[in-house]
Amino acid sequence: MDSITRTGCKLVLNEVYEGEISGFVERGDAYFALMPDPDSERELSEHSPLSEADMHDETNGEDVK
Repeated sequence: MDSITRTGCKLVLNEVYEGEISGFVERGDAYFALMPDPDSERELSEHSPLSEADMHDETNGEDVK
Protein backbone atom coordinates (compact mmCIF):
# COMPACT_ATOMS: atom_id res chain seq x y z
CA MET A 1 0.00 0.00 0.00
CA ASP A 2 2.80 2.41 0.90
CA SER A 3 4.45 1.94 -2.49
CA ILE A 4 1.28 2.76 -4.41
CA THR A 5 0.27 5.72 -2.22
CA ARG A 6 3.73 7.24 -1.72
CA THR A 7 3.14 10.34 -3.89
CA GLY A 8 0.20 12.37 -5.14
CA CYS A 9 -2.24 10.89 -2.61
CA LYS A 10 -4.01 12.05 0.53
CA LEU A 11 -5.00 9.71 3.34
CA VAL A 12 -8.74 9.68 4.01
CA LEU A 13 -8.97 6.96 6.68
CA ASN A 14 -7.13 3.70 7.42
CA GLU A 15 -6.28 2.33 3.93
CA VAL A 16 -8.52 4.74 2.03
CA TYR A 17 -6.72 7.31 -0.13
CA GLU A 18 -7.73 9.94 -2.63
CA GLY A 19 -5.69 10.77 -5.69
CA GLU A 20 -5.47 10.37 -9.44
CA ILE A 21 -6.48 6.85 -10.48
CA SER A 22 -3.86 6.81 -13.24
CA GLY A 23 -1.17 7.45 -10.62
CA PHE A 24 -2.35 4.53 -8.47
CA VAL A 25 -2.36 2.24 -11.50
CA GLU A 26 1.05 3.43 -12.75
CA ARG A 27 2.73 2.95 -9.34
CA GLY A 28 0.96 -0.40 -8.85
CA ASP A 29 2.13 -1.65 -12.24
CA ALA A 30 5.70 -0.54 -11.49
CA TYR A 31 5.61 -2.26 -8.08
CA PHE A 32 4.27 -5.58 -9.37
CA ALA A 33 6.66 -5.54 -12.34
CA LEU A 34 9.46 -5.99 -9.79
CA MET A 35 7.93 -9.19 -8.42
CA PRO A 36 9.17 -12.54 -9.73
CA ASP A 37 7.05 -14.49 -12.20
CA PRO A 38 4.95 -16.87 -10.06
CA ASP A 39 5.09 -19.50 -12.82
CA SER A 40 8.89 -19.56 -12.97
CA GLU A 41 10.72 -22.69 -11.84
CA ARG A 42 13.13 -22.42 -8.92
CA GLU A 43 16.26 -24.50 -8.78
CA LEU A 44 16.26 -26.72 -5.70
CA SER A 45 19.26 -27.49 -3.59
CA GLU A 46 20.29 -31.13 -3.56
CA HIS A 47 19.59 -30.93 0.19
CA SER A 48 16.04 -29.63 -0.20
CA PRO A 49 13.29 -31.92 1.09
CA LEU A 50 11.44 -30.92 -2.08
CA SER A 51 14.15 -32.41 -4.30
CA GLU A 52 13.20 -35.65 -6.08
CA ALA A 53 16.61 -37.04 -5.12
CA ASP A 54 15.55 -36.80 -1.47
CA MET A 55 12.15 -38.44 -2.00
CA HIS A 56 13.41 -41.69 -0.52
CA ASP A 57 12.34 -42.69 3.00
CA GLU A 58 15.49 -43.86 4.78
CA THR A 59 13.52 -45.49 7.62
CA ASN A 60 11.95 -48.21 5.49
CA GLY A 61 13.85 -47.93 2.19
CA GLU A 62 10.80 -47.02 0.14
CA ASP A 63 10.30 -44.17 -2.26
CA VAL A 64 8.01 -41.44 -0.91
CA LYS A 65 5.29 -40.30 -3.31
